[in-house]
Amino acid sequence: MQDARILAEELQADDVRQRRRAAKMLALLEDAAQPAALELLTALTDSDEQVRQWSTEAIDMLGAPDISVASAIADLAVSDTNADVQYYSITLLGRLAGSAANYLPAILTCTNQQFPPTVRIRAIWALSRISISENEKKIIEVLNQLNNDEHAGVSAAAVRALAAIQ
Repeated sequence: MQDARILAEELQADDVRQRRRAAKMLALLEDAAQPAALELLTALTDSDEQVRQWSTEAIDMLGAPDISVASAIADLAVSDTNADVQYYSITLLGRLAGSAANYLPAILTCTNQQFPPTVRIRAIWALSRISISENEKKIIEVLNQLNNDEHAGVSAAAVRALAAIQ
């Protein structure tokens, strides 16, 4: 199979067939596609539906991203306006578990009302995975606030996360 870095470059090609092929090959690489995590996140906004679908599939198959790109992923989570990019950026940060503690501010930002409920719920999931003693007080405080959220899914996710932490 082709190297993930080469395929990541092909995700940015002008030719849609080349982008589709690259996204599909990255999905088939599963966890070995990790070096293309940032490019896959960006491909979630591609104009072609197949590229977006294969990119989503590839991200679903990835494990935790390399810590060297975590900061860029956190930046995408809070700055990109596409809900899929936000959701999957938070997903990748959550997969870092305790190693994501440095990116707690970005994850907390994604629990704000300005983000879609799906992103907020995913941020709650990520918070439950990174809860370590030094951050636990802040995380519990935010989850308690979200427990009373007007969106039932957000509230339920906060309740589940609180139960998992305590």
